[in-house]
Amino acid sequence: MKNKVVGIGLSKTGTTTLREVFRVLGFEYVGFDGELTNAVLDGETRSALEVLDPYEAAANFPWALMYREIDAACSNTRFVLTVRRDSQTWLKSLRSQAKKRPNSAYRERIYGCRNLGGHEDRLLKYYENHNQQVRDYFASRPEALLELCWETGAGWHELCEFLDVPIPMAPVPHANRSPVTKKPVFRRMLSMFGERKSA
Repeated sequence: MKNKVVGIGLSKTGTTTLREVFRVLGFEYVGFDGELTNAVLDGETRSALEVLDPYEAAANFPWALMYREIDAACSNTRFVLTVRRDSQTWLKSLRSQAKKRPNSAYRERIYGCRNLGGHEDRLLKYYENHNQQVRDYFASRPEALLELCWETGAGWHELCEFLDVPIPMAPVPHANRSPVTKKPVFRRMLSMFGERKSA
C-alpha cells in the first residue's frame, strides 16, 4: 500500500475543506462511502482497505473509523485529525446537516441516534471520545498525526509542513462554511448594494 495522508476527523469538522485541500495538492482522493461505512461498522475492513489502496488521500467515513487498521496496513501513513473550535460548534453543525438529511441511516449506526433531538450528551461524548482516542493512539508517534482546526486559523503552513510539500499560492479552499460564518459577508454585500441603489 502506497504512502498516504488520511483525514480522520468526524463529519462536520472541515472534512470537505480537507478534501479540496488534498485536490489542490494534487493527491488522488477518496471520500465518503456509505456502503463501506456500513461494512466497517460491521467489523469488515478488508474491502475498505482494498478501495483505499490506489489512493494517496482520504477523509470522512469510513476512514475516520478505521485509522488503526490503515496504520497497520501502511505504517508510513500520515493522519490529520480535523476538529471544531469546541464541541458545541460541532454539534450545531451536525444538527444543521441533520435538518437537510433527516433520514440518514449511517448517522444512526455511527452515533446511535437518527434524530438528534434529546441526544446531545450522547453526541458530544462520541465526538470528544473519538478525538481523545485518536490522540491517545498516536501519543507515542506525534510525527504521524496533525490536529487541525480551520476555524482557529490553521491552513497551508501547518498542513504542508506536516506533509513536507510546497505551500500552494492559492488560498485555502474553505468549503461548507456555516451560516454564522457567511452572515457578516452577506450583510456587507447587502450594504454595498444598498449604497449603490440609493446613489
